[in-house]
Parts: sequence; structure tokens; C-alpha cells
Amino acid sequence: MRTLFFSLLLFFAATFTLSAQGAERPGRDKVQDRVEKMYGNLNLTDLQKQEIKALYQAERDQRKAEHKAFQAKVHALLTPEQLEQLKANQAAAMELRKAQGKPTREGMQERFSSLNLSEEQKAQIKTIMEEGRTGDRSPEARKARQAKIEAVLTPEQRAQLQEERKAAMETRRSQGGGRGPRGGQR
Repeated sequence: MRTLFFSLLLFFAATFTLSAQGAERPGRDKVQDRVEKMYGNLNLTDLQKQEIKALYQAERDQRKAEHKAFQAKVHALLTPEQLEQLKANQAAAMELRKAQGKPTREGMQERFSSLNLSEEQKAQIKTIMEEGRTGDRSPEARKARQAKIEAVLTPEQRAQLQEERKAAMETRRSQGGGRGPRGGQR
């Protein structure tokens, strides 16, 4: 139970930390990079690129808002001493990331384990994290996002995108990647 709790906590904290951190890096437009990488071969018009970028940007803004809500809920559960310790732990982790020059998930579990959470706090945090699983990373949200993007594409571009997805899936399968242990959910 404790391992499951900390694993869930680690996953959500890392996800929220990394997505929030990526939004704050100056000089890089991650959304534009993503659009170019995923749809570069489709010869998108400037208008199509803008529309797809707007979809990704809206999702990114939603994740940031969800992260802030998650933080507020968790912080409300902590004592002032625990909150102070968590902030100190997060600052130390940020320094580690800067020193390494890349985001890292190492130390996330330790950040929370040093707070000496009560069983009630652990249960409440677990509930908050489970509620957060319904966000834009769910299979339903991914399908909805794909449908919105495909609505921007011409029929020829949609067909080419389907072919590229199929080829990418076959490549992953031939390399042993497949779709993961639970049908694509990791």
C-alpha cells in the first residue's frame, strides 16, 4: 500500500512538475516544436499549424490550471511545518535539476516521505491524485484531441497521418515497444 501510494505520488508530482517546468523555459516554443515534429510531413498550411498549435496550447493551459489546483488541495492538507519542508525539498530538487541540466524524477519520493504524512493525509492525497487521472492524458481525451486535430486536416492529410501512425506503431512493435502492458496506458 505504501509503495503504491508513493508510486502514484511520484507519477503525478513528476508529471505536473515537468509539464509546469516546460512551460517556463524561455527561448523554446515546445508547442511549435511538437506540431512540427508530429505533423511536419503533412505540408500543413500556416492556418492549420495555428489551429493545431492553439489546441495544444489550450491543453497546456488546462494542465497548468490542474497543477495549481492539485497543489492547492495538497498544500491545504499539510501542516505549516510539512508545507515548509515540502517547499525546501522542492527547492533542493530544482537545484539538482539545474546542476544536471535536465529534468529528473529522482528524489520525488523522498520529497514527500520526509514529511511524515499521517495515514489520513496519505489517503486524502491518494484520492486527490486519482481524481486528477481524468485529465487530458486519459484515452478518451486523447481520442477527442485526435478528432479535433483531424478536423483541421484535409482528407489527404488525414490519410497520410493514419499511414504514418500505422508505420510508427509497427516500428515500435518490431522493436519490442508495443502499446504497453495495459493497452497503451502507462
